[in-house]
Amino acid sequence: MIEANTEQTSGRDWPLPISGESSSRAALSFWEDAVESESNLWANYEQQMTKFAAEQRRQVERLSKNYVFDDGERVRSFLQNHRALSEILLEAAPELRRCFGDEIMLQLQVPCEEGLPGVIYGIVIWKGDVRTARVALQQFDDSWWMAATKKASGRIVFDYQLA
Repeated sequence: MIEANTEQTSGRDWPLPISGESSSRAALSFWEDAVESESNLWANYEQQMTKFAAEQRRQVERLSKNYVFDDGERVRSFLQNHRALSEILLEAAPELRRCFGDEIMLQLQVPCEEGLPGVIYGIVIWKGDVRTARVALQQFDDSWWMAATKKASGRIVFDYQLA
């Protein structure tokens, strides 16, 4: 006859609880470490935010060298609220110039909307004919924008405006 093992175990070796004074010291040490860790986190947070703000200002400055801002205050405010878009707009400028030509002017427009605006327009000011502009915009879409559009989350629209 086979004997069955009737003792049930968790399969883990659980440590014995700390008792008395050792328990109080361990709890105090835990909380001191937690407070120090949180303090370091906030100090790093402030440093990171300062660094991010400085980087955002540099990106907006670089954007202003590639694009004319239709309404500087509104464009800057929009970019402040949607920081990831600055990098995409910077990447788009040389691609637009490649498709439309170096002589174009690029403009950023944020429409007047009730509440927070949801989209920024990258406009190519085009002195040529409509047909050529459409072909250039299609080339831009096919060669670069379709692959990059997901990063913009629907917040950037590229178009042309006849001059």
